[in-house]
Amino acid sequence: MYKRLLPQLMFLLALAVSQPARAESDPEVHQRRLREELKLTEQQSAEVRKIFEKKRGKLEALRRQKHEIVEQARDRLRALLTPEQLQKFDRLREERRQQRGHRRAH
Repeated sequence: MYKRLLPQLMFLLALAVSQPARAESDPEVHQRRLREELKLTEQQSAEVRKIFEKKRGKLEALRRQKHEIVEQARDRLRALLTPEQLQKFDRLREERRQQRGHRRAH
């Protein structure tokens, strides 16, 4: 069972770790655009600002939670691997990290 499960776990973990975080647009730019295009009142603009601030806080909490989940899964996976598999796993992670860095540089 582990022989079939292990490659699947490794793939899912590698996929989760390799996904670049989506860059959010500047909230000030987005708010200004809404204000101008929708012709918001000052009161509406103030409420929009509050909504964006609340959203930002919630998204940051979700990012932290996602990071913790990925770290916990990685720790469980590492505990399951043999020393040889662990060495290869670490090498593959480092290769993916370097590839991501190369893509971001361009």
